[in-house]
Amino acid sequence: MASHVRRQWSVLAASTLAFTVCFAVWMMFAVIGIPIKQKLGLNETQFGLLAATPVLTGSLSRLLLGMWTVWMYWTEIVPARNGALPGASAQRA
Repeated sequence: MASHVRRQWSVLAASTLAFTVCFAVWMMFAVIGIPIKQKLGLNETQFGLLAATPVLTGSLSRLLLGMWTVWMYWTEIVPARNGALPGASAQRA
């Protein structure tokens, strides 16, 4: 049980660190975005696409990785399937 709790804390720490790094990179991109726009001569639509592309690709990759994770680790993700949660018998047979 202790290793399970330790794994939960390590996942929480890794997720927090990853979020912090992504936020920092996004803020750096926001700061250098205006000089990039001026240097490349981008109009508002082109700059909007340049700024939105990382968000869209990140969202799509998270969707695909989430589907893959559920496919690979369904029994570990949903303990209710094994009857570990109250009311589990009413859920998926």
